[in-house]
Amino acid sequence: MNYSKQITALGLGLCLGLFSCEKEDDTTPAVTFNDVNAIFQANCQPCHVAGSGANFEARAKFVNDASIAAAVSSGIISRINKEQGDPALMPKNGNKLPASDIQLIQDWIDGGLQ
Repeated sequence: MNYSKQITALGLGLCLGLFSCEKEDDTTPAVTFNDVNAIFQANCQPCHVAGSGANFEARAKFVNDASIAAAVSSGIISRINKEQGDPALMPKNGNKLPASDIQLIQDWIDGGLQ
Protein backbone atom coordinates (compact mmCIF):
# COMPACT_ATOMS: atom_id res chain seq x y z
CA MET A 1 0.00 0.00 0.00
CA ASN A 2 1.45 3.37 -0.87
CA TYR A 3 1.65 6.31 1.54
CA SER A 4 -1.32 8.09 0.01
CA LYS A 5 -3.62 5.13 0.64
CA GLN A 6 -2.21 4.66 4.16
CA ILE A 7 -2.84 8.30 5.03
CA THR A 8 -6.35 8.12 3.57
CA ALA A 9 -7.09 4.94 5.55
CA LEU A 10 -5.70 6.46 8.72
CA GLY A 11 -7.74 9.64 8.24
CA LEU A 12 -10.91 7.66 7.58
CA GLY A 13 -10.29 5.55 10.68
CA LEU A 14 -9.80 8.63 12.85
CA CYS A 15 -12.93 10.28 11.51
CA LEU A 16 -15.02 7.18 12.10
CA GLY A 17 -13.59 6.88 15.58
CA LEU A 18 -14.35 10.47 16.45
CA PHE A 19 -17.88 10.44 15.14
CA SER A 20 -18.81 7.07 16.57
CA CYS A 21 -18.01 8.09 20.15
CA GLU A 22 -20.93 9.06 22.29
CA LYS A 23 -20.80 12.35 24.12
CA GLU A 24 -19.87 11.98 27.76
CA ASP A 25 -22.80 12.63 30.08
CA ASP A 26 -22.13 15.79 32.07
CA THR A 27 -25.38 15.50 34.00
CA THR A 28 -24.20 12.93 36.54
CA PRO A 29 -25.65 14.08 39.84
CA ALA A 30 -23.24 15.01 42.62
CA VAL A 31 -22.88 12.61 45.52
CA THR A 32 -24.69 14.04 48.53
CA PHE A 33 -24.52 13.38 52.26
CA ASN A 34 -27.68 11.32 51.87
CA ASP A 35 -25.77 9.02 49.51
CA VAL A 36 -22.98 8.36 52.03
CA ASN A 37 -24.94 8.61 55.26
CA ALA A 38 -25.84 4.91 55.32
CA ILE A 39 -22.12 4.06 55.14
CA PHE A 40 -21.42 6.42 58.04
CA GLN A 41 -24.35 5.11 60.09
CA ALA A 42 -23.36 1.48 59.66
CA ASN A 43 -19.61 1.86 60.05
CA CYS A 44 -18.83 5.10 61.87
CA GLN A 45 -21.68 6.15 64.11
CA PRO A 46 -21.40 3.21 66.50
CA CYS A 47 -18.34 5.07 67.90
CA HIS A 48 -18.72 8.60 66.55
CA VAL A 49 -21.87 9.64 68.39
CA ALA A 50 -22.86 12.93 69.98
CA GLY A 51 -20.44 13.75 72.77
CA SER A 52 -17.62 11.60 71.35
CA GLY A 53 -15.61 14.51 69.98
CA ALA A 54 -15.92 13.31 66.38
CA ASN A 55 -19.57 12.83 65.60
CA PHE A 56 -21.47 12.97 62.36
CA GLU A 57 -24.34 14.87 63.90
CA ALA A 58 -22.02 17.91 63.76
CA ARG A 59 -21.76 17.57 59.96
CA ALA A 60 -23.40 20.92 59.26
CA LYS A 61 -20.77 22.77 61.27
CA PHE A 62 -17.78 21.42 59.35
CA VAL A 63 -19.47 21.48 55.96
CA ASN A 64 -20.19 25.20 56.36
CA ASP A 65 -16.59 26.01 57.30
CA ALA A 66 -14.26 25.30 54.36
CA SER A 67 -11.10 24.96 56.47
CA ILE A 68 -12.74 22.53 58.89
CA ALA A 69 -14.30 20.61 55.98
CA ALA A 70 -10.92 20.21 54.26
CA ALA A 71 -9.24 18.95 57.43
CA VAL A 72 -12.03 16.58 58.38
CA SER A 73 -12.46 15.17 54.89
CA SER A 74 -8.73 14.57 54.38
CA GLY A 75 -8.65 12.83 57.75
CA ILE A 76 -11.61 10.62 56.84
CA ILE A 77 -10.03 9.57 53.54
CA SER A 78 -6.66 8.97 55.15
CA ARG A 79 -8.13 6.75 57.85
CA ILE A 80 -10.47 4.67 55.66
CA ASN A 81 -7.67 4.07 53.13
CA LYS A 82 -5.29 2.48 55.66
CA GLU A 83 -4.46 -1.19 55.16
CA GLN A 84 -6.34 -3.87 57.08
CA GLY A 85 -4.51 -4.42 60.36
CA ASP A 86 -3.19 -0.85 60.59
CA PRO A 87 -4.18 0.47 64.03
CA ALA A 88 -5.19 3.80 62.44
CA LEU A 89 -7.70 2.13 60.06
CA MET A 90 -11.29 3.24 60.41
CA PRO A 91 -13.64 1.80 61.30
CA LYS A 92 -11.59 0.99 64.39
CA ASN A 93 -11.39 -2.73 65.11
CA GLY A 94 -13.43 -3.39 61.99
CA ASN A 95 -12.95 -4.44 58.43
CA LYS A 96 -11.73 -2.05 55.77
CA LEU A 97 -14.63 -0.50 53.88
CA PRO A 98 -15.29 -1.86 50.38
CA ALA A 99 -13.54 0.11 47.62
CA SER A 100 -16.94 1.19 46.27
CA ASP A 101 -17.85 2.80 49.63
CA ILE A 102 -14.48 4.54 49.83
CA GLN A 103 -14.93 5.87 46.30
CA LEU A 104 -18.44 7.12 47.08
CA ILE A 105 -17.11 8.98 50.13
CA GLN A 106 -14.25 10.39 48.02
CA ASP A 107 -16.76 11.52 45.37
CA TRP A 108 -18.86 13.20 48.08
CA ILE A 109 -15.80 15.04 49.36
CA ASP A 110 -14.63 15.98 45.85
CA GLY A 111 -18.14 17.25 45.10
CA GLY A 112 -17.99 19.73 47.97
CA LEU A 113 -19.54 17.74 50.84
CA GLN A 114 -23.10 18.52 49.71
